[in-house]
Amino acid sequence: MFSRRLHIFAIPIAACIATSSYAAPAAQVEFAMGDPVAITAAARERVLHKGDTVESGDLVNTKSGRVQLRFSDGAYVSLQPDTQFRIDEYRYDGKSDGSERGFFSLLKGGLRTITGLVGRQHKRNYQITTTVATIGIRGTEYTLSLNGGLKGSVGEGEIQVCNTGGCLPVSSGQSFVVVRPEARPAITAKKSELPPTPPSAGVTPQLVMGDTVSSTGLPLGMTSFKDGPGYTLLYAKDGGGAPAGLLPSGTATFDATVGLQSYLLSGGTFNRGALTVAKNEYDLFITYGRWTG
Repeated sequence: MFSRRLHIFAIPIAACIATSSYAAPAAQVEFAMGDPVAITAAARERVLHKGDTVESGDLVNTKSGRVQLRFSDGAYVSLQPDTQFRIDEYRYDGKSDGSERGFFSLLKGGLRTITGLVGRQHKRNYQITTTVATIGIRGTEYTLSLNGGLKGSVGEGEIQVCNTGGCLPVSSGQSFVVVRPEARPAITAKKSELPPTPPSAGVTPQLVMGDTVSSTGLPLGMTSFKDGPGYTLLYAKDGGGAPAGLLPSGTATFDATVGLQSYLLSGGTFNRGALTVAKNEYDLFITYGRWTG
């Protein structure tokens, strides 16, 4: 028996990540809902669907829909409705030698992200720019919401929020607010919450957003996940980056508050350890912590 800290993504088989027949230049669309589009630097517009790719220089406009992007360095970005997100400069060839780049702009709306390998060793090579502040990282998972001012919360790791008023480090479990470009960023007790996915007409939602939490901060509504077979497990090693593997179909057991308890397949069982910190994030269900088996 061994112990390993993993990030666990439990999703129904029908929602497994699709593979594209070609390599994504910057990122691949993992999930698309509504009428999102990508607009090139030459102002050419195309509708985005699952499996499509976006390139450096593209601006993604979700309009009334939602988009989740997986970048080639393993980063995930989930864009909320009415969001404009531009990939200003992105370059990753599989090496963290200082040539990698991840510069983005959030023009409006909100996002959740788990950062990848870009910026992990060379911090200045990653940045998200907004109208009131810029965001730098130290390897992390966080949310941003830009609506006049900028709000955000860090789930894991640390970010650096800077503008002409100064810089503010924001660590795991903390939230911040920036009201104006010249006003120094400040820590706030109010967590930045992004709106849940609105259900389509006549369709019962199958997944529950982690923004709906109890008074203790634990996710609510996990009972919508049914114990039993028909799940596929995507797992990543501690520190993020590209997924380490995809397990075959197995049987998942869920807890009503902290999520995935165990995952059984023919070759063994993943069991949630006593030190697990489980969270609900993104449009999919994510549990991460220390797992055994």
